[in-house]
Amino acid sequence: PDLKKARDVFQAMLMETVEAFLRSGVVFNKIGRNGKIYQRIVRWSKDMKSVEWVKALGESPRYVLMNSINNAKAAISTDQHGDEICNLSSDHRSLSLVLENNSQRHWAEVTAQVVKHRSSIAAYLESISKQL
Repeated sequence: PDLKKARDVFQAMLMETVEAFLRSGVVFNKIGRNGKIYQRIVRWSKDMKSVEWVKALGESPRYVLMNSINNAKAAISTDQHGDEICNLSSDHRSLSLVLENNSQRHWAEVTAQVVKHRSSIAAYLESISKQL
């Protein structure tokens, strides 16, 4: 009973920590549709249904809906310059982010896995915490 309770507490803490990380966002260099680089804060929305980006905290966000069962996509690849890029897309919009540090990579990897498996953040995190 004590081991199960400890595991449940750990899973809850893990979910809260990762959700807070995804929602608080990370500063990325975003590749614009014109090919120019723009620094943006990229985060999951409060309802965890979309990824949004802003120039600065407090402005109205632009967003990519990530809860579309059929059309949301996330992929991490290397471009022709050797830069690691995270591409997020849906019917609504797309977003390309340059991955330059571990925080950016972690954020992008969790986002890509959630979208790939078409699961909620909670379901995805529960599956990884069971493997620990």
